[in-house]
Amino acid sequence: MRSGNRRSWGSTWILAAGLLVVFAAVPFGLVAAGPRADVDTFLCKIEVESRLAETLEGKLEFLLVRGIGGGPPSDLFVITIDHGYTAGVDDEAASVRASAPGGKFWLQGSLMDKDTYNGEQYLLFGHSQLYVSQVKSGLFWPSQVQRLKSLYLSPFTALASVYLVWAYPFMEEYTLASWLLVIARLLLLCLAVAVAAYRRARDSRWTPGLIWVIGAYALLAIALAIPSL
Repeated sequence: MRSGNRRSWGSTWILAAGLLVVFAAVPFGLVAAGPRADVDTFLCKIEVESRLAETLEGKLEFLLVRGIGGGPPSDLFVITIDHGYTAGVDDEAASVRASAPGGKFWLQGSLMDKDTYNGEQYLLFGHSQLYVSQVKSGLFWPSQVQRLKSLYLSPFTALASVYLVWAYPFMEEYTLASWLLVIARLLLLCLAVAVAAYRRARDSRWTPGLIWVIGAYALLAIALAIPSL
């Protein structure tokens, strides 16, 4: 009898571990395989030549850089780093190291022009110039990290659909497509609860049925989160 219980618990732990691996791997694979750059932006690795100037007490930095990888707009160009907008430069110490001559990092940015960037806070130099939207310091870009968080947290954020299903139509960001996704998340949540209750009523054991329900719910919640990325 004890041997049978051990095999049962062993199978349960293997099942739980397998579903956990799948839950960890699916968002990682989706984000890694997904697009890294927006349309009409440049994705390149650069080396800092010199720090040209700063405005707004250092909020805006202007660096002369050389493209050494990816798709730079030219061999030598200028980048504008906005500490209130550019993702990936929250760490001040890392930002100082990156902006020093010889610093190397990957960036994504869009071309600046006098018609769009005509405020006194913007300085334009005699080179192609990129307004940097994000800087990469690790394996993923900041936008990819945000997508990873959204996917991993989707089984938990789906719980908010109980409130959002009626409140969302009155919100400023309301769209019909987004509201339908909220409804789908609510239906998924209700279905998962109903299936778990049904299996519990038919079988006194919580496992492995409950593990299958949780695993299926988590993966379907991830699938419903993909259109919102």
